[in-house]
Amino acid sequence: MDASRNQPLTGVAWALSASTLFAAQDALVKWLTVGLPLFQLMCVRSVVAVLIVAVVMRTRVGGAAFRTARPGRHVLRALTNIVAFLCHYYAIIRMPLADATALALSAPLFVTAMSGVLLGEPADLRRKLILLVGFIGVVIVVQPTGNVDWLGVGAALLGSALFALLAIQNRFLSRTESTEQMVLYGALAFLLITGVTMPVIWVDPTPSQFWFMLALGIVSLGAVFCITHSYRFAAVYVIAPVEYVVILWAIFYGWILFSELPSLTVLFGVLIVTGSGVYLVRLERKTQLRNAEKTPEQPGA
Repeated sequence: MDASRNQPLTGVAWALSASTLFAAQDALVKWLTVGLPLFQLMCVRSVVAVLIVAVVMRTRVGGAAFRTARPGRHVLRALTNIVAFLCHYYAIIRMPLADATALALSAPLFVTAMSGVLLGEPADLRRKLILLVGFIGVVIVVQPTGNVDWLGVGAALLGSALFALLAIQNRFLSRTESTEQMVLYGALAFLLITGVTMPVIWVDPTPSQFWFMLALGIVSLGAVFCITHSYRFAAVYVIAPVEYVVILWAIFYGWILFSELPSLTVLFGVLIVTGSGVYLVRLERKTQLRNAEKTPEQPGA
């Protein structure tokens, strides 16, 4: 085994950094959209990402870094990425930050639910029961008997399902494509789609808003880099549970910046969703270990 891939503490440190940056990204989006259009924020964010990633790729590898034999897959992934993030950001704008983040954390449940159709890996009875428990947690977070912003909830859940689909697409593309390519082409698609709207919707930012928009681009790119880099040092079953730390940051930012504190009922639902996601990741790890033990050693290995 590559020693660099067996450093769990290093991997956890990168994952914790990613969770911190992802939460800061969401807080910046929610705060900046009070005075600026969402598409404008996404356009500036994409410009920052494209410039930085393209320069890094060109410097490290040269022109060959941009070539791909799977342009169609990149286009499909980019479209999924765009709609997923727009849904997520729309939910953040309409809902308390912690609630929207909690619904976004249901993505592992959707991954398991989709695996049977898209990956040929149907869930067994135990996984189906965990899925049921996890989605009960989602219902508790939503609290459908209360004053619900159904547009925000619908956007959050659609975004979560699309993030799950994005994870499955990443699994396919990562076999032949570099992480830098996926990040670059995803950001480039965002830039093209949001860029055409700029002549119509652009609002001149104040000096502070301008710098915060640039900060959003850097923070977003840093979050993606940190979470991607974390998997170089530790396995998925180590990293995935750490990502749930983002909910603690979401509660903190919601309290400090927007005077939002989740109710005990919402917190209970968050615990159920988080626990279900972590359990599914651990269960997947045990299944992989059992399959490895059953695989006979190849002669001459």
